[in-house]
Amino acid sequence: MSPGERTQFVVKLSNGGVVEEGGLDVPADAERAVTTARNVRVKLREGDAPIEVRTGTTPLGDVTSGSVAEAGFEIDVEEDADPGVYEVPVTVRYAYTQSITEDDRDVDYETEKFYVHLVVGENARFEVVDVDDDLQVGETGTIELTLENTGEEDLTDAAVTVRSLNGDLQLAGRGNASTRYVGDWDEGEERTIEVDATGVNGTARQRYALTATVRYTDEYGDQQRSLPYFSGVRLDDEQTFSVDDVRGSLRVGEDGRVRGTITNEGPNDVSEAVVRLVDGDGDVIAQRSTFVLGDLEEDESEDFSFPVRVPESVKPGERRLSFVVEYLNRDGDSRRSDRLFDSVRIRDERDQFAVRDVDTDLQVGESGTVSVTLANLRARDATDATVTVSSSNADLTLGAGGNATRYVGDWNRGDERTITVDASVSERGGPRAYPLTVTVSYTDRDGDTRQSTLTVAVLPDSEQAFAVRDVSGTLRVGDEGRVNGTVVNLGPRNVSTAVVRVTEAGDTLRPRETEFVLGDLEPDDDADFSLPVSVLDTAQPGEKRVTVVVEYVTVNGDRRTTDPFSVVVDVASETDDFSLRAVRTDLQADDTGTVLLVLENRRNRTLTDATVSLVSESGALSLTGGRNDTRFVGTWESGETRSVRYRVDAGTESAGQAVALRASVSYEDAEGQRRQSDALPFGATPAAKQAFSVATVESTLRVGEEGRVRTRVTNRGPRNVTLVGVELVTDTGNVNPIETEAAVGDLAAGASAEFTLPVEISESGDAGVRQFTYRVTYTDDDGDRRTTDSLVADVSIAPARDPFLVDPVSVNVTAGGSADVVLEITNNRGVRVTNVRAKAFADSPLSVDDSQAFVSALEPNESTRIEFTVSADGDAATKAYPVSVDFLYTTPDGDDLLSKPVNVGVQVERPPSQGLPWWVVPLLVLIALAVLAYLGYRWWRRREETENDEAEAAGETESAEVSDADTEESFEGTG
Repeated sequence: MSPGERTQFVVKLSNGGVVEEGGLDVPADAERAVTTARNVRVKLREGDAPIEVRTGTTPLGDVTSGSVAEAGFEIDVEEDADPGVYEVPVTVRYAYTQSITEDDRDVDYETEKFYVHLVVGENARFEVVDVDDDLQVGETGTIELTLENTGEEDLTDAAVTVRSLNGDLQLAGRGNASTRYVGDWDEGEERTIEVDATGVNGTARQRYALTATVRYTDEYGDQQRSLPYFSGVRLDDEQTFSVDDVRGSLRVGEDGRVRGTITNEGPNDVSEAVVRLVDGDGDVIAQRSTFVLGDLEEDESEDFSFPVRVPESVKPGERRLSFVVEYLNRDGDSRRSDRLFDSVRIRDERDQFAVRDVDTDLQVGESGTVSVTLANLRARDATDATVTVSSSNADLTLGAGGNATRYVGDWNRGDERTITVDASVSERGGPRAYPLTVTVSYTDRDGDTRQSTLTVAVLPDSEQAFAVRDVSGTLRVGDEGRVNGTVVNLGPRNVSTAVVRVTEAGDTLRPRETEFVLGDLEPDDDADFSLPVSVLDTAQPGEKRVTVVVEYVTVNGDRRTTDPFSVVVDVASETDDFSLRAVRTDLQADDTGTVLLVLENRRNRTLTDATVSLVSESGALSLTGGRNDTRFVGTWESGETRSVRYRVDAGTESAGQAVALRASVSYEDAEGQRRQSDALPFGATPAAKQAFSVATVESTLRVGEEGRVRTRVTNRGPRNVTLVGVELVTDTGNVNPIETEAAVGDLAAGASAEFTLPVEISESGDAGVRQFTYRVTYTDDDGDRRTTDSLVADVSIAPARDPFLVDPVSVNVTAGGSADVVLEITNNRGVRVTNVRAKAFADSPLSVDDSQAFVSALEPNESTRIEFTVSADGDAATKAYPVSVDFLYTTPDGDDLLSKPVNVGVQVERPPSQGLPWWVVPLLVLIALAVLAYLGYRWWRRREETENDEAEAAGETESAEVSDADTEESFEGTG
């Protein structure tokens, strides 16, 4: 400033608010909230400066982070002001948010005091005349800053320092600042400097503040420094890409292709772009690593296609794929985009089976069957095949639940098999296509279990429907008339022996006949009915509601009753001041309901401040805890009808009782007097207390085993109920329910549903008929949860049975020997058993050498043979001896059980008699001949020796005789 000058003093404020704690996922609005100064107010004071401030406090509003706001003040510089630099105080007051959460944000106020420099004299001055940049988030660019020397002196050795006030904008230099040497700088001359800058990734797209400070040598040779001059730059958005229309022809275990489109979302053109498919989990394996996109201008798109392979181990379904784009930016630098995500669907393996036909006779509200014909399209046969049909819609049930399984067994290729399952469609379901899932499980030639899933749809016929039309009457108070009408069979099927029956006619109408025979009706056929009805003298004229139902026999021979039809007939009488046009009730014993009255003002003028009172004539019905209740109607035009509603409690014993009530109207007449109408009596009959019954349908219970009890629960009415559940209640130690509760669903009045509970009977239990106790819980029309009293059903318990039947096959053993005893055992338990271990025991004279046998599994009624080695003592008598066999086995629940011993008779036999072999006799003959030959030879030798001795004896001495005697004695000794 110059002395004696009036000028505009501009204060520039830069908001440097930053997020100290947060993250990349902080919402933008939350970030703005904590970095914005709100309701900024600036005041300039004189301080010690030789000036006078002529402008008061200046409001600036909200100042966002990184932005610059200006506050102008008009000042006068004193005439005798000394040249120099003065500090002028600036006070800034503002509101701000220090922290913010999902549930709360605070508001604080801050007052800050700054000092700005005011230069009085002829010092150099500068002005930022232009700022240009090519900056982009995530890239390095150039800032061109043009300044003008607006002072009145020439400068030398000038240098300009540019500084960024926000860390997200980085300048190439020390301390986030860059300095450029200018040199000589004449008065009025403009100079442009360039500095490199980088916007870090994730930087917000906003204006970022810069300051420029000039250091120079003045004309006196003194070093000077200018005040900082503020300016701002805005960064272009970060280079981004998008992936769209990703699709693929992918199937488990096959090669396919992934196709899509990459779009350069800008803000700049790129060159030599390629896209890469990145799949970390290995479900989709790229056969080629990259696809060349080429040069892409901003907003330009290019299609890509990757050959891929899907391994056989991959499960079908949606897969999220990620892509990255690699490219050269405008400076020729290589860049890589963030990951781009999209998904493709991997289809299951090709169908191994096909649906040839689906047939059904289902009808809404009825039971029927569904037949599905399947063909084996495999190249090989399948074994141990089963077919499971399941419904995902609760309105269509299969068998006793949501699915049904049928065993097929061996299934040759090309063969067709038809599976038939029982099904039913609830009344609430409606005639629409219901999807069914058909799952074929089988064993392939490698012994592996495989599955093939198919989807079919069944369309049941609509629920049998009727309409009651053209209802009219000839009824009058105190007289007998007729109620006439027409019943139409709306289809979709024929019905027989149809009857229309009156179920409710109110307290003042007395049907003389309650049924009218309609006969057989085909779809769209109609039949008229006419019923005689008497009207009591106490009846009020007006519309009366009569409830009728249609009873009929279906094509399957089942007797059915429709939901009630409520028809209205008019009862004629003289005109009264008020007419009770209609009464609607939904009362039920031991429950709270409503009574709706529709009244007509038959007076010739409008009533004001009208009220309608309802009084119960009996303690069986109470209103809001008392005997009467009143509703305010207000203004009531002539001829206008009004509806009033009351909450009514029906007592426990009120079922079926016609309880008298009376209504009356109170109003203000033209003179302002309160008037009361005559009583309008009517009756209400609460329906019976909601009742249920239970009955056993089937029992597989047996002493010592686990079985199932199938029970039917019936809603005896009179109302429909929802969310029905049944609980089995027992405190008997011999009866052990595996599950005690079953959900039945919704039950209309008169409808039944079956449920099954598993129950175990201990071995100490007795066979016979036992009573099971149940409790039913349900939700009534008011949404209240209720529980019935105990309900009893008889259940048959069969006697205990041996788990295995043992039949002898080979049970003979020879005394003194051993033999294999072969027994045939049969699974008699009715369930599959596994790990069957048989052990045999025997007492003397029998012994069991190989006493154990093992069978891995036995299906119900399945038989197999087992063997034991049994030995008999040699002195064992010929008769049957007992051998005991017991069994240790595992049940489907994993329990190991030991059976009682089973005795099997083993017959001991004598060994057969020992006859001489054929060769023995000839051998004996040969031995005898040999002996005879030997004896003959000895005799001949002995005789020859005797003769020789006698010849020698004649000429020998006595000694020879002695010798002969010795010889003879020797022979005799030998003999």
